[in-house]
Amino acid sequence: MLNQQWLTTGATQTEAGMHFDMEDPANVFKSAVITGAGLPAGGVEMIKESLNPTIFMLATPSTLPSKSDKFFTMTDTAIASIPDNAPFTFSFYSSLPPRNNPMEQRTMTFPKRCLTRTEAAAATGVFPTVTPSGNLATHTFSSMMGNMMGGMMGGMMSMPYTYTTPTGLPVTMMTSKFDISSSTFSNEVTQGIPLSGTSSTMQMQGPTGTAPTSGTGSIDVRAVDAFSRTSATSWMFQ
Repeated sequence: MLNQQWLTTGATQTEAGMHFDMEDPANVFKSAVITGAGLPAGGVEMIKESLNPTIFMLATPSTLPSKSDKFFTMTDTAIASIPDNAPFTFSFYSSLPPRNNPMEQRTMTFPKRCLTRTEAAAATGVFPTVTPSGNLATHTFSSMMGNMMGGMMGGMMSMPYTYTTPTGLPVTMMTSKFDISSSTFSNEVTQGIPLSGTSSTMQMQGPTGTAPTSGTGSIDVRAVDAFSRTSATSWMFQ
């Protein structure tokens, strides 16, 4: 269950729904379908990534600033229909449609649904905050890369940032992720961050040569609460 907001130049986009982070390390299955309260009658279909067939992605990706291959957005009405302790069934298949019977089925129970967009907008302290520090506080990809590579030491790039923990949810864990994707360089790093903290720095191996001038990236701060719900804020570089 995910409440998500993206920070871009002069705009904030907020969505809600379910984020399916599913892997098949042995590459046994070809597709999967998730069914349960609030989801479409036929369920949500997942297929394998073409370049990495151990990772599942949405058969019909969303149109979002990021997470579009795994984040199934839902209407407020659909979210509100999900009861507490709702079971969701994950059915795994050996083929793409048309399918035979599933090879395997698993059930996950979610203690509470995510907030609707209306509920999140009316409440305070739902989302974590995140802001890159210094000259990295830009939404322009080329400026971010140029400034970060200008401060590289030992081939490592540093992304310092400030953050706050949501106060409106019973948060039990916080993580952050920094990712970069361009035609010449891609990398990502994830770390845990303390709930009581206000700042941190992520480091990753940088590119050799000149800085990429086009691409995308983000700093994503996620908070997980006692009911396994996630709220996240992504600062976007575009």
